[in-house]
Amino acid sequence: MGNDIEAFGDRILGALAVEMGDAWKSVSEVEKELAKMAARDAAALAFRALAGDDVRSERVHVEAQLANVAAIAAIHAERRIWAAVSRVAISAIGAML
Repeated sequence: MGNDIEAFGDRILGALAVEMGDAWKSVSEVEKELAKMAARDAAALAFRALAGDDVRSERVHVEAQLANVAAIAAIHAERRIWAAVSRVAISAIGAML
């Protein structure tokens, strides 16, 4: 399942980059790596949520990770990541059906 979570996280990161538009270009490589880790954490939480786990408290951790990246925080992406999770999850579920 680890590879699935990584792949899902990478798709979430891609959706977040699209959501950020031109602002993504100002994100440093180190900050992109932090965003990648946050996206993978969000993916793991999404899988747990689908299994019925309550992950609300862990969401705060993901949001805090993104809030530490200045360019990302400037557009409030710490909130937008959950929209990216939803879009990627809906797309993945649709592909499975």
